Amino acid sequence: MTINFEFNSDQIAGDSQQTMATLATALASPQLEDRRFTVVGHTDAKGSAAYNRALSNRRAEAVRAYLVAHGIAADRLTAEGKGESELANPRNPDSAQNRRVEIIATGR
Repeated sequence: MTINFEFNSDQIAGDSQQTMATLATALASPQLEDRRFTVVGHTDAKGSAAYNRALSNRRAEAVRAYLVAHGIAADRLTAEGKGESELANPRNPDSAQNRRVEIIATGR
């Protein structure tokens, strides 16, 4: 599952609001209520590596905060930023596809 962000922003993009609502509902379901997840932030390749790492952390934290505000226990969610190190579209490092947060199931 991918959540998108605008350029140089840690605000969840409007087109990802439904995805976020669906995600919160899914994580609260009986099938997933005992699972833990890592919220992983990413950026495009514009900007310095240090700036992009910080921005990706803020993006991951924004998604984590949304989920916690919508009833998901904070101890089930870990946030981390990867900066530009794992591009979704490596052929176009500046692509908007690279500005995202992914949710990864990490255990029980």
